[in-house]
Amino acid sequence: MPKAGEVIRLVIVEDHVLVREGLIEILQTYEDLEVVGAAGDSGTAVAVVAEQKPDTVLLDVEIPGDEVTTTVGRIHDVSPGTKILILPTQTKAVSCFSSRGRASQPSRTAAQPRFLRGNGMYLNSSRLE
Repeated sequence: MPKAGEVIRLVIVEDHVLVREGLIEILQTYEDLEVVGAAGDSGTAVAVVAEQKPDTVLLDVEIPGDEVTTTVGRIHDVSPGTKILILPTQTKAVSCFSSRGRASQPSRTAAQPRFLRGNGMYLNSSRLE
């Protein structure tokens, strides 16, 4: 995990090109964030993470390919130290669980880039269908 003052290396996984490119453009304005890869489907996401070993993955909850839970497992297999922030869609929201399965609610700091240093993944299980 990066320490204060170090650059956080990110991979963006979002199937909508406009959203993906917009996220990349916005996140690159932060001097302590570096987007090291991007993907639009689960298979490519796992390959990029395996190659780049980022600190954090921003993962769209609904991407082509595997279900999000399978994608999370595959990412963890190829890069166990990588944190995963699952991005919500209109029908799915965000809450928190770690690789050990503990759940909690996200904090208000979730929208702040420093949150990307934290532990766990974010997914609101009460809103999943």
